[in-house]
Amino acid sequence: MDRKATQIRPASPPFLKTNIETVSVGVGRQTLYLFPDRVLVYESGKVGAVGYDQLRVAVAQTKFVESSVPSDARVVDRTWQYVNKKGGPDRRFANNRELPICLYDEVHLTSGTGLNEIIQLSRCGIADDFKKAVAMLYQHIEEAAARGIAAIEQEPERSFRIGRNGEDLGDLSEMTVQRMLSRGELSSEDFYFDFESDDWKPLAGIKALFRAEF
Repeated sequence: MDRKATQIRPASPPFLKTNIETVSVGVGRQTLYLFPDRVLVYESGKVGAVGYDQLRVAVAQTKFVESSVPSDARVVDRTWQYVNKKGGPDRRFANNRELPICLYDEVHLTSGTGLNEIIQLSRCGIADDFKKAVAMLYQHIEEAAARGIAAIEQEPERSFRIGRNGEDLGDLSEMTVQRMLSRGELSSEDFYFDFESDDWKPLAGIKALFRAEF
């Protein structure tokens, strides 16, 4: 097995300004940046994204023979650099070193879009916490989306009193006004009634009052 040392550390991705501290994980040629809503994958100047609904996190434990032991690793057994058929040291080798066997947490990250990375953690016990954190993050995203949809569905549709060429067209729904503007049936030279100032105002300023663009 070919392993490479890596770091899990606070870092922002290149060419992207963030208002929070993101976490990066180096995995070979790729670097993963963990954002609140997705994972950005950087590789050779290219960027991909994996949503937490697509990210699969599998956790297991594995043993690995080490030549040098990480400071926070747990040594669970011993072996020899050269082992005979019975499992003992092979006496044919004069400088046959005894080697420690360490226990590691192993995190396997996969997605349907091609992400396939394995990370070994020398500090056992934190991989399960990471898996739970990812699951909780996805749950929060789903709950926030559900609350947003419910709020939109429950909130009544707004209307605006519209005037054109001196004629009061009456109250039109926000969506109707949007569509009439997009079709040229209304223009910025038309008017809407501002109830706060109790006066007609140019329709050019009404876009700032829209909830969203359709």
